[in-house]
Amino acid sequence: MNKMFKFVAIMAIAVVVAMMAGCSKGGTANTTNQPNTTDSSNTVSKKEAKKNEKNSITKAEFDQIKNGMSKEEVDQLVGGKGKLQDQSGDGDQKTEVYKYKGEGTVGANARITFKNGKVTDKQQTELK
Repeated sequence: MNKMFKFVAIMAIAVVVAMMAGCSKGGTANTTNQPNTTDSSNTVSKKEAKKNEKNSITKAEFDQIKNGMSKEEVDQLVGGKGKLQDQSGDGDQKTEVYKYKGEGTVGANARITFKNGKVTDKQQTELK
């Protein structure tokens, strides 16, 4: 009888462990009984658009930026948008400073100042 009790106890423990392991796999179940499909057309086009938008500025591109250029012209030249770092004033006195990640060493960047939407100053650090 003692052997039978041990066998049943071990089997019961094994069943409980197996059930707990099955419940802890994580993830989500498809409970709608619908096929698990995704519309990849939007995903692909977003990825391609992001891939086509360059995220850094080169020294050669920086050298082509001239006072009086618009923000749109700079973004088009660089192939991407900078990140707004500072903004002051409004109306005819609006000044914005954008930072563009640079190609070069770690920390390479360019800071372009726009007054009323036109380049008035530019600075770069370690661009290549």
